[in-house]
Amino acid sequence: MSESMQQQIDLEVNKMRAPGGMAGVMLNRHEYEQLIRKAITNGALIGYANAETFTRESMARKYRDMDHENQILRERVKDLENEVIAAAK
Repeated sequence: MSESMQQQIDLEVNKMRAPGGMAGVMLNRHEYEQLIRKAITNGALIGYANAETFTRESMARKYRDMDHENQILRERVKDLENEVIAAAK
């Protein structure tokens, strides 16, 4: 887990923590289920958002690499065409 992802989770935990001075808050079963559901949902959303960011960055790198390789191949084809023209003269 990345550090930024852990920081986002810690922020969510701080949002869900009981307000200061209310150390022992009693929750009924329904409130407890809502709290757990919200925590799991927020954690899943944080994970999904980070995975999407990672995928986007990875695809951008792959695109740049392929574009660079394409440029090199174009230059090589141009050199070969010039060699064929020179050999034909």
